Amino acid sequence: MQVQYRSHSPNQNAALLSHLTEYNWDDLLNSDETQKGFDLFYDIALDLLDMFSPLSSITVSDRDPSFITPYTKRLIRKRNKLMRKDKTEHADAISNRISKRISLYCKTSCHKLQRGSKQMWDRVREIRGEKSNSRTTLCVNISDLNKHYASISTDLNYTAASLKASALCKHHTHLSEYEVFCMLDKIRQTATGLDLLPAWFIRTAAPFLSLPLAHPFNLSISQSRVPTQWKVSSITHVNKITVKIIDKYLLPQFCPGY
Repeated sequence: MQVQYRSHSPNQNAALLSHLTEYNWDDLLNSDETQKGFDLFYDIALDLLDMFSPLSSITVSDRDPSFITPYTKRLIRKRNKLMRKDKTEHADAISNRISKRISLYCKTSCHKLQRGSKQMWDRVREIRGEKSNSRTTLCVNISDLNKHYASISTDLNYTAASLKASALCKHHTHLSEYEVFCMLDKIRQTATGLDLLPAWFIRTAAPFLSLPLAHPFNLSISQSRVPTQWKVSSITHVNKITVKIIDKYLLPQFCPGY
């Protein structure tokens, strides 16, 4: 299966920061509409991301352990090529990087789990590549569950509330460049959202993105408008109940005669 990923090396980050030192943000800073300001920011940020960290593709298999990420697999292939060319010194350096990435992944994936708990051993078996004995039911899919919960959570008699004038405290009407920088610099390493901007990219470019991003933030506050980019979300289904409960309560609704 082909998987796309973005690599980001120190050299790539240095080239990005060097480019941003001379970048002209006048078009964004002169915008007077919230939506236009955010559209310009995301367009520029995505162009910079594609320029200095373009998408790469690599083939991954279901047999690969969870700690073998696409970037780690790329490093493994690069190391193997160097070993074939008898460049053992460079290959050993990459081997150290691979070892550190795998160790970091295993540590961070288990550090919040209680020692000796079932969750910890499930995680250990997953890292080892051992197959789980849990049974899955193919009769229910994510789309059916989404439709079911959307139908029982929708109020057909809902009427939108009338808009009300609100007063903002003067101390919170505008965000400074430093406040935005602090927020960007402390973004946690999470999965990339719908804006397609990775957390590492935002943290790396935070000193140069804080000023142009503060402007549309302040426009949003002063104009009481929310950009369309903030009105969408991605929901990932996570099974938090046992298969027996699913069989008893949900399957009869989706699979008559089950």
